[in-house]
Amino acid sequence: LFLSLYCKNYTGENFDMYSLFERVIANADREAQEAVGIEDPIPLLQYLIDEIAEIRLRDNSLQISQPNLFDLVFWDRYGLSNAKQKYVTSLIRSGFFIVTPHEYTERYSLGYNLLEDFVCAKSILRKYPRKEELIPYLCNELLKVENGSIFRYNNIDIAIIVCGLYADANREECFDEIEQNITDENDRNDLDDRYLKSFLWRTASSVNGDDFLNFIN
Repeated sequence: LFLSLYCKNYTGENFDMYSLFERVIANADREAQEAVGIEDPIPLLQYLIDEIAEIRLRDNSLQISQPNLFDLVFWDRYGLSNAKQKYVTSLIRSGFFIVTPHEYTERYSLGYNLLEDFVCAKSILRKYPRKEELIPYLCNELLKVENGSIFRYNNIDIAIIVCGLYADANREECFDEIEQNITDENDRNDLDDRYLKSFLWRTASSVNGDDFLNFIN
């Protein structure tokens, strides 16, 4: 799936995962707006996935049901209440959404796990831009750290991406403040390993050479 994502959206510039995801969103949005007859597209899809990200983070669920998707404020707010099905169908066709039959309805998720983690991370950082608020949220809510152990392992990658986005915006890391709350050896090793691997796709501007060398040493 990632190779398909990369080939479809890579423009030949230096590899930048964040910019790649932004292009994925923009391309899927443009195709969906064309499908519903919008001649002069404006960025809309980001608002839809922002709402979905809020639900994902609130309910710790990887999917959203069709009734809940179609009940989002997004549709009425941006004049798409009569074009929900066409807009969503285009997102499925482009691979942005994956649809799964579930009982008598359908459930939707983003087509790429890392993309889902990325949009959730962006949503978190918009809500908690200051480190003083961000670290408690990441530890107490997102990762559910209790007695030095992580209880929501499925959110670790989101936390790692938040660290990268925070570093890119503020030119400083926030990972140490998260790590110091983790005393369980296995959880800490897993967290460190994923953090180290994240430097493969982080932007150059988000990486401080001295901080990186201090971490690996």
